[in-house]
Amino acid sequence: MAERKKPVDAVIIGYGWTGAIMAKTLTDAGLSVVALERGPAQDTSPDFEYPRIADELKYGIRGHLWQPLARETVTVRHSDGPGTLGEWSADEVAQFLLMGYERVFPRLAGNPIVQAPNPLSVVSVVLEGSRTPRTAPAPAQFTMPGFAWRLSDQDVADVVNFVRTSWGNQASATTLDAVSRTRSSVR
Repeated sequence: MAERKKPVDAVIIGYGWTGAIMAKTLTDAGLSVVALERGPAQDTSPDFEYPRIADELKYGIRGHLWQPLARETVTVRHSDGPGTLGEWSADEVAQFLLMGYERVFPRLAGNPIVQAPNPLSVVSVVLEGSRTPRTAPAPAQFTMPGFAWRLSDQDVADVVNFVRTSWGNQASATTLDAVSRTRSSVR
């Protein structure tokens, strides 16, 4: 027989970085939250200690942390529309990204690349993604995935223009034509 748990206000499916941010935001607002996660129990220590987590073959090539698709299927949320659980507005996500996170991703407000006269660097990052450099003091490499597969030219232009004109940034807007040309050059 299924075990019946105490009702909660929100359920977070997947307690990674985004899930943790959502859970914190909701609990700070006074809601009760439960997070669901798949796979074996793991902890920062010892599972993700350096140098073990830097094993490029195990994690980067063989996908040790990925869900084993041969044994399990991927779940998909079929709705991106209003009212879906966990929907954040562009402004809510951007507020978190506004200040950056030292040595992980840069501050967007006042960023010289964001405010450059030519917006194509920002367009390229949205389409192709980016990686932090590995250095001796910071050997871990953080990656922002590219969104060319998911976002239309209009979506990319909207994101880029939002970032380039928010939080005191006063850069010029990009155009659909510029996004389209950049997309065709990165394929």
